[in-house]
Amino acid sequence: MIDSISELIAKLNTTDEHERIEAKGCKNGTLGKATLKTISAFSNEPDLDGGYIVFGVERDGDGVYQVVGVDDPDKLQLELTSACNSQFNEKLRPRIWVEQVGGKNVVAAYISEIDPSRKPVFRKASGLPKGAFRRLGSSDIRFTSDDVAQIFDLRQTQSFDAIVVTDATMTEDFDEDAIESYRSRIEKYRPDSWLLELDSVSLLRSLTCIKKRNHEWIPTVAGLLLFGSKLALRREFPMAARVDYIRVPGNLWVEDPDERYEAIEFREPLVSGIRRIIAAVLDDIPRAVSIGHDSLERRETPRVPSSVVREAIVNAVMHRNYRNHQPTQIIRFANRIEIQNAGYSLKPHDELGTTGSRPRNPVLASVLHDLQLAESKGTGINAMRREMKQAGLTAPAFVSDRENDQFSVTFRLKHFLSEENLHWLASLDAEWKLDDDEKYALVYVREKGSITNSELRDVTGHDTLAASHKLRRLRDLQLLRKEGAGSATFYTPGQKFIGAAVVEGAQRNLEELISFEPSADEPDKLLDEPDKLADEPDKLADKPDKLADEPDKLADEPDKQEGRHLLTELPTELRERIEVIRPLKRAKNLEDLISELCKIRAFTSSEIAEILNRNRRNLNTAYITPLVERGVLERLYPESPRHPNQAYRTADSDKE
Repeated sequence: MIDSISELIAKLNTTDEHERIEAKGCKNGTLGKATLKTISAFSNEPDLDGGYIVFGVERDGDGVYQVVGVDDPDKLQLELTSACNSQFNEKLRPRIWVEQVGGKNVVAAYISEIDPSRKPVFRKASGLPKGAFRRLGSSDIRFTSDDVAQIFDLRQTQSFDAIVVTDATMTEDFDEDAIESYRSRIEKYRPDSWLLELDSVSLLRSLTCIKKRNHEWIPTVAGLLLFGSKLALRREFPMAARVDYIRVPGNLWVEDPDERYEAIEFREPLVSGIRRIIAAVLDDIPRAVSIGHDSLERRETPRVPSSVVREAIVNAVMHRNYRNHQPTQIIRFANRIEIQNAGYSLKPHDELGTTGSRPRNPVLASVLHDLQLAESKGTGINAMRREMKQAGLTAPAFVSDRENDQFSVTFRLKHFLSEENLHWLASLDAEWKLDDDEKYALVYVREKGSITNSELRDVTGHDTLAASHKLRRLRDLQLLRKEGAGSATFYTPGQKFIGAAVVEGAQRNLEELISFEPSADEPDKLLDEPDKLADEPDKLADKPDKLADEPDKLADEPDKQEGRHLLTELPTELRERIEVIRPLKRAKNLEDLISELCKIRAFTSSEIAEILNRNRRNLNTAYITPLVERGVLERLYPESPRHPNQAYRTADSDKE
């Protein structure tokens, strides 16, 4: 619970926009319909734990939240209390307080999430679904019929995994070998457990894996997932109970049907199958070889600690949303492992790794804990971070996407502070005197191509405000460049980052760093003339924009200014070709330019539109989407076409 309005404003300015904080001007004390939408959204959104509305704060032209104050805070409090009491189908009781910030009155209200049995909250004047809203990211989104159905499902007092599967039976749909596997493992880990004294019916009943209906024992969702036969799992959960282990050659998702990835499907009861999944992944991970101090025996250990792999896979199947009909995916790239499952984290990102678990499927969690596969204190994520750091690897990157109901974790296989990275960091540190956290951020961008506030928190363990301060300093040094806005903000290599990489002779890493792939017919002059670049580093990083002499014109044309700023990153020849084509209304060779542009690095559609001086929506429809469909371009996030950070890069030349 946040009690300081100053802290709320600071968080807004740190993250630009916030899913749990909304700023409203309301200087004259009038609420408006937008405020009522936010109240409904904070009341309804599952597992968000409500949110804060700050009145008397507005964002200025530079995107900074400034205090404008509320003229009559008493009037505003009265109007807010009255609206919450009379305008919604449920009576709401917000916590309201006033604070002086910079000599001006600011009002804040905490709107708590109401009990699922009372949802959805909607404006009586509009009814359902029109008058109900939910909070997705920093936006208030009107309810759909699916949202209404989901909210009514959540009214149930029991968890989804405890619900009976009505057309399944215990006698036909359980796997006896799975039940015996559970017994044998309990005997191994807890030989004195009272569970070993129970017959099969009593055992399954005690685990909430069966319930009696009409004098017959019926499996629950958890019962089938843990002990169900393959036939029953395919019939009742054709996709949700499936785990796909996918081996992808190279570092990018393969969409070419002639270069298919290799996939193994697991569809079996979790009690016995989860260990096979873990073993299959561990067998594929590169192994480090060592000789013991007191022995000449050769030892091989997975580069990613086995306990980390186990924890991540168990978490994926234990916490996933089994209402969502898609398989859990474990994707093994050459340089990383990605584990993706349906079901956003019920704990906010800032609380990942803190004590206290919030299991989506408590029955599954309890049984997997019995088998010593899962811990129940909510500290597994911290253990993964600690063990990856001890192994010298990048901390795992966790992404919880509430809007798309997805969760993913990525493990990178390359040693984080390799000799190559340390040498590169030394060249930067000599000029900018970077601290350890800033170095970690730059190496992360060097390996991955971008970084978000949450990813830096994963790497360093900092909170949101501290991570934001580090990223802002790197941005101000032009080592990083800010992309996107609000919750979709991320950072990519800045001008001096790219310039330093080339001037220091790191051309061999530049392709991976900024997804640059020169064509066979037209090798880039940056790579062919390193000596010239070394003599003229200012041309890469410090060359002032020609438009800097025209501040009035720039102020009137911010989009053109941004497009010109992006142009300075490009090779001279490509920039000259774009300069010629920018004023033209129609151009036949835009596809070629987009393809060459996206060889340099991954660009967002907005950046491409700014560089080419075109309408973004038209450019998407007429050029970018067709190029993706033809395999000329590929998405940076191929599994999430609507990813807020989506960008495009040119596919490998042998795939075009």
